[in-house]
Amino acid sequence: MRAEILTIGDELLRGEIVDSNKAFLSDRLFGLDIETRFHVSVGDDPADMKDAFRRAAERSDIALVSGGLGPTRDDLTIEVLASAFGRSLEEDPASLEAIKAFFARFGREMAPNNAKQASFPEGAEVLPNPIGTAPGCLLEEAGTLFFCMPGVPRELHQMMDEQVLPRIGERLAGVEGRLVVRTALLRTFGIGESNLDADLADIAREDGVSLSFRTAFPDNYLRPVARGATASEAEAKLARVC
Repeated sequence: MRAEILTIGDELLRGEIVDSNKAFLSDRLFGLDIETRFHVSVGDDPADMKDAFRRAAERSDIALVSGGLGPTRDDLTIEVLASAFGRSLEEDPASLEAIKAFFARFGREMAPNNAKQASFPEGAEVLPNPIGTAPGCLLEEAGTLFFCMPGVPRELHQMMDEQVLPRIGERLAGVEGRLVVRTALLRTFGIGESNLDADLADIAREDGVSLSFRTAFPDNYLRPVARGATASEAEAKLARVC
């Protein structure tokens, strides 16, 4: 299965914050033997966002989207996602009541623009957010699963673990021929990256095995990845290459 991560917000492209969401989401997907093929960041521009959504629908089975679910004028993810695929927006009464209750718990008055956080593309499944005002949603378009989550890491982490991963797991249960992935991290010291690659020229050449290199002075890291039809097959390949 092909997965991609889409993070949205001008602040990401301006360098105002470090985008840690991509690493977190990719790591969680890898725990389900799903490798992320693309990382994409776009600003709060409807045309760019629409293009990114359509590209994801063409090339990926799963698209994890973070950011742009807030109440302000630059939070456009849901509206643009609906527009990109010709869906109307529908208000979810249960979500609206949950948002009102969130403010009531803190004795605060809900601003009128928070109500837009209770609207979702036609046909979407709402993903509850018990610790924030922005619910997420799941929209399936032409076989691609779009999971929209808040950009706030604390909220995204809980929604990913409690709402998104179980739904992906259910879908994977019915997929035949899916490969299992196993990986290791090997540390080396005292040899340069190019010499290391040359010395290992005959390593990791069998089908379903790959080897990547990463430098973090003074170490060089090797990342062998093995894929197999079963966990035991992948683990055996990984053991041989290690």
